Formats: sequence, structure tokens, C-alpha cells
Amino acid sequence: MIYVWLFIGMFFAFLEMGSPGLLFFLSFSVASFLTALTAIVLSFCLINVNFFLLTTVVLPLIFVGYSIILLLVCKKMLQTKQLQAKGGHTNIFALNGAHAVVIKPVSRDKAGYVVINGEQWRAFTDADTVIEPGVQVVVVHVRGAHVVVRRIAQ
Repeated sequence: MIYVWLFIGMFFAFLEMGSPGLLFFLSFSVASFLTALTAIVLSFCLINVNFFLLTTVVLPLIFVGYSIILLLVCKKMLQTKQLQAKGGHTNIFALNGAHAVVIKPVSRDKAGYVVINGEQWRAFTDADTVIEPGVQVVVVHVRGAHVVVRRIAQ
């Protein structure tokens, strides 16, 4: 029975290699190896145990328990890592509040361009004035494929 759990663990490890970054199948792989280790320990500790009950009920329940625990741990680790890497926001939501520099004049009616983290973005302002190149601005929000900026108060 130990070899079955080792085979299942290898199977899930290969599935994880086919879907890198998710860590979904890794949880099942590690749970399978831990179940095999548990089977070894139980086989030495419990000599007079019903082998059928152990292999069909106890070890699968242990596998499910390990899997649930490891899935929750992996989920928490990935959420924490993503929040730390991006300051709490990802994609266009990370642009809200970002500082930028105007490179082409920006107004409410005519689009200009700003540089945010080394990338050029089409921009409008929410004020009635024109913001000239070289002025520091802050992104108020993202609207479609452009940003709405406001001059930083000095």
C-alpha cells in the first residue's frame, strides 16, 4: 500500500510540473508522500490492525486531511506573497495613487501622456487646467485604456 501512495505522490508531482505557479497539485503530492510516511509508521506501531480497514478507510481519510491542510497553507502563502509583492493591488488597480510625470500636455478634453513606472500611459486630467510636461502628477483612477491624473499639491 505504501507504493500506491508513493505512485500517487509522483503522479501529482508531474501534474504540478505541467501547471507551474499554481501549487494546487503540489499540495496533493506532498499529502500523498505524508500519507505513505504515515502508513509506514502505522504499520510498525499497529501490528494487530485490520489491513483492509487501514487501507480503504483510515489512509484515504488521512490523505484528505493532509490535502485540506496543505491547500489552505498554500493558498495563504500565495495570497500573502502577492499582497507583499504588489503593495496590496495588482493589474490596473495598482496604478491608483501612483506618481507619474507628464511628458505631453494633459487636459480634461485633450489626451496627453504620462510616464508611470517607466511606462507611457495616455492621460486626461480631472481639473479644468492644462498640466504641462515635467509636472509631477498622481493617478486618480484608471478609465479604460487611459488614466485620469491630478497635479500633486505643493
